[in-house]
Order: sequence, then C-alpha cells, then structure tokens
Amino acid sequence: MADKVYFLPVTVDYVTDIIRCERPDAISLSFGGQTALNCGIQLYKSGVLKSYNVEVLGTPIESIILTEDRQEFANQMESIGEKGEF
Repeated sequence: MADKVYFLPVTVDYVTDIIRCERPDAISLSFGGQTALNCGIQLYKSGVLKSYNVEVLGTPIESIILTEDRQEFANQMESIGEKGEF
C-alpha cells in the first residue's frame, strides 16, 4: 500500500527531491535493476542518504558498491579463500 506513487525517471536529482519532500526512513535498491543500484550508489556517495538519515534496506550499500567493481569483488573473494573466475 502506498500513499503516493511517483512516475518519474530514477535519477539522483528526482530521487533527492522525493527524499527531501517525503522524508522516508529507508529505501530499497533491489527494485529497479541496475538503474536503481546506480542511483542508490550515487545518493550514498554524494551524502544524500546520510543527510536525510535514510537507511538502505536489504543488501548493505557497501556490498552493492563492492559487487559493482569486478576486480575488487574478485580480490575480496580471494581474500576469504574463494577461488575462481569472477
């Protein structure tokens, strides 16, 4: 159930405006595919999420950032003893 539904592009500017207006406690980046993930990373890195005290539900944002960098992900997997092609 939603009080409001926004039909807007998923961009940092639009999502920042919605966060500023609606003041959510949390957001989920799992819905919206790569676009939502990229937008969430930008919101995190720019400080918008921290500024408005918005929690990311589900997978921690640091894990999302890590998995977006294939080499860093491979390095992390190797550091815990996982081998293979990543």
